[in-house]
This record gives sequence, C-alpha cells and structure tokens, in this order.
Amino acid sequence: MQPIKAGDGVWQITLPTPFAIGPVNVYIIQSEKITLIDAGPKTEEAHQAFVSGLEAIHLTPESIDQIVLTHHHPDHTGLVDYFAGDIPIFAHPHCEPWLAHEPAFIKRYNDYFRDLSVQMGVPAKASDQDPSIEDYLAYSSRASVDHFIQEGDRATGLADWEVLDVPGHASSHIALYRPYDKLLIGGDLLLEKVSSNAILEPPFHDNDLAPRTLLQYRHSLRKCLDIEVDKVLPGHGNIFSGAHGLILERLKQQVKRRHDVLSYFQAEALPVFTIAKEMFSKAYQSQLDLVLSEIQGHIDWLVLRGDIQASIKDGVVYYERTDHLGDGLCPIDV
Repeated sequence: MQPIKAGDGVWQITLPTPFAIGPVNVYIIQSEKITLIDAGPKTEEAHQAFVSGLEAIHLTPESIDQIVLTHHHPDHTGLVDYFAGDIPIFAHPHCEPWLAHEPAFIKRYNDYFRDLSVQMGVPAKASDQDPSIEDYLAYSSRASVDHFIQEGDRATGLADWEVLDVPGHASSHIALYRPYDKLLIGGDLLLEKVSSNAILEPPFHDNDLAPRTLLQYRHSLRKCLDIEVDKVLPGHGNIFSGAHGLILERLKQQVKRRHDVLSYFQAEALPVFTIAKEMFSKAYQSQLDLVLSEIQGHIDWLVLRGDIQASIKDGVVYYERTDHLGDGLCPIDV
C-alpha cells in the first residue's frame, strides 16, 4: 500500500500486523526533525512494508531523527528494534517498563492477571488459553524511553504539535494535536469503524489501585470534544473527519452497553466471567482478555453509580443489584 499524504508535512504508512485488528498506521512528520510516530509490530513483513513506504516518499530508515510512541501496545512499538544507533524515543512514562521488559514489571503483570482471573470466576482451562504478557512482548521492542512526554509538553522538533494525555485504551496513551490545521494523530484513541477497547491493566506501582480503564477512556474522549478537530489520523483504518459526532456516538454506545450489562443482574449475584460468556458467546473463546476488559469496565461504572455491589465468596467476586432508588448519576455520566 502506497503512503498517503495526511497533512502538511505528514505521511501515513500502513503496515501489516499479526493481530485481529489488522493493519496499523504509522506516520512520518517532516518538520524541524523527521519524526516517526509509532513503529508497527516487530515482524519482517512490517519492516519490509515500512522500508518500501519510506522509499516512496524518498526517505530511508536512516532519515528518521526521532520516534514518538502514542502508547505501549506491540503493534505500535515493535519496529523500534530495527533502528540502529541512538535514535531518541519520546513516550509517556508508562511506556518505559513495557519497552525495558523489566522482570519485576512482568512478574507483577502476570501475578495481577492470575489473581484477577480467579476473582472474575474464569475457569483455569480458559485462563490458560489467554495470551500472556510474553506473547505480546514478542512483537514489541526492547529499548528505553529517552524523553518522557505528557500533556503540556512538546517533543523536540515538533513545535507545532501539542501533547494530550488520553489514557483508557492504554495507560501510556498520548495523542498529538496541531492547532493550526486541527489535525489529531490519535493512535488508538478514536477509530472510525471499530470502538477501541479500554484494556485492563495492573496498577503502575505496587501500592496503586488498578485503573478504571473504561472511565479513563470516557474522560479522554470527552476531552477531545473541547478541541476543534478537522481530521483524525488514527492508528488503524482510514483518516476521517467528523470526530465530535463519532465521539458522541461512542459515548452513547457505552451507555447502552452499561444498560445491557446491568440487565444480567436479576435474581442472583454473578461474576464477570459469567456475563462475558453470555454476552460474547463466540468472542470470549478467542479474545477472552478483550471481552473481560469490556465487561469489567462497565461493571466498574455500575459500581461507581451504585447500581450494583460486590461480595466475595471463595476468592471470586460476585456482583448483584442494589436497592438503589436514585437516578444513579455520577460525574462520568455527563
């Protein structure tokens, strides 16, 4: 696939991935420094497509001055390993342990999800089939973040681009916004054809609470309603306009899904896995991690609203309706 001119000095290059989401988009910004935004998965097919894409716009991998990562997922970080030398990497601080492959971080991740699977009522057989962090890291890079960037920062050589913190799909997620032509390089924040999953993550530090990823994601979407966006340059799929309308539709869909999840709580208390299996009778068999993230995110929301409450039996967390008689409104609903 040929590169697409995505904006003034901005090119989109599309790369194959081995993941269900399909191809991933990376971007070249030709500004004070030639900057690569995101880096595809670590596969030879993606690398060859990347080199071909660069050649089509008269560049080579050696032309790249720096890399900015929108988030830590392996389909966005893997080709960092193909760059020789000390090319600087800019990313959110939460990207660092994923790139460094820190043993303590990997252990904490595996321990957290092992315990969480029990709490969700996931049978051991199903849990064993779920991809491990090592499976994901096989497509990622092994590197170090040279410059941490967060909201309010600007990467060196990208003076026109503002950094926005947009966690939810990933705790490390940032977006880049250029006010003069209202371009948003959004990573996986907002995709035209599919709704990004608010993927569960362990707490970043041992004593932190685990993030409520769906609620973070809703906040990040609403944040984008406060800026003018002419075009979204997404991590997957086509470049598109009409971001505000799509955001409102996504928020509305989440409210509907919340109602759907609540409808399962009638006479008995249920664990997360039971609802996941009922709502996604096919998808849970092949994408259990994403399905559990979806259900747990909406359950977190329902608990915060006071619509359901939790109890623990034999290590499994069960949820049931409350006698809540109010409207159930909380700040994230508006």
